[in-house]
Amino acid sequence: MLSGPLEPGTSAIIEALRYATRSQHASLAASPAMARLFHSAYTVSEYRAHLGRLLGLFEPLECAVACAAEPGDPVLALERSSALREDLRLMGATAIEMGALERCRWASPLDPAGLYGYTYVVLGSMMGGKIIVKRLRAILGPTASFHF
Repeated sequence: MLSGPLEPGTSAIIEALRYATRSQHASLAASPAMARLFHSAYTVSEYRAHLGRLLGLFEPLECAVACAAEPGDPVLALERSSALREDLRLMGATAIEMGALERCRWASPLDPAGLYGYTYVVLGSMMGGKIIVKRLRAILGPTASFHF
């Protein structure tokens, strides 16, 4: 699903996805949480808490993806939770602390057809994450981990 030529109509689907999510992207960018993420006084402690919330979202979502995908589907390689766990571990979180993090309870089963949308969103968040990391490195310095 992630490699090879685009299927006919795929570019139109991507454009429709971009159009449909444009207002959500704008809303997210304007949120207080995103503004704080780029504030010069942002702390490693805040960053660690943020990564914990992301882990609580991605783990249940990845379970839903694993149930919807066929074995060997490249979408399964988009696992973000392992990198989030590694970041948290490198910044001092214990396995017990990570296990106690709140997990999203509303992640519903995915239809296999929804894996294309999931892929679009996750790859987009990974690209956005690269931009965020550049900013955070300058603010947080070497005490933070950025594998996510």
